Amino acid sequence: MIIHCTFVQPDGTSQFEPKLGERIAESGTWVNPTLHVIRSEVAQLERKRLEEGLTSQEEQMLDAVRYKYEGRLEVCRQLVTSGVRMIGGTDCGWSTYPFGQFHEELNDMISAGLTTSQALLAGTSDAAKSLGLLDQIGTIEAGKEADLLVVDGDPTQDIARLASTRAVFKGG
Repeated sequence: MIIHCTFVQPDGTSQFEPKLGERIAESGTWVNPTLHVIRSEVAQLERKRLEEGLTSQEEQMLDAVRYKYEGRLEVCRQLVTSGVRMIGGTDCGWSTYPFGQFHEELNDMISAGLTTSQALLAGTSDAAKSLGLLDQIGTIEAGKEADLLVVDGDPTQDIARLASTRAVFKGG
């Protein structure tokens, strides 16, 4: 598995390398792009801009973080187009990315070209498969351990519905 998979160049930008993308796809290596860790920085600065304004240094930082996010999103789009196996994962729990926003990672993966259903699988059964645990977790089947999230609405139609939690069943 490759975590982040950003294709960072010597100048600090992200630039997809097609031959390497093909090798990743051909090898069957899973990629966890962790896109929302960057987008959460953008969102935090945009909120601050609306609520209290930004200094000129913070405006420059916002531009730089937006540019970084767009570069990473484009790399992810190219990975998806190349047929790379994707899973959802996060760097949440610190800084601008608190726990409880996994749906945002899946939403970013949709922005990178996954369908809503593919994104949901990337966060569930594909993630379990990538860890070699699909026989134990990742799907709702007899004999498997499952954490179930009951939401208001249909996340296959709108991934943001995952944030509308009605109930959680841990280790069912």
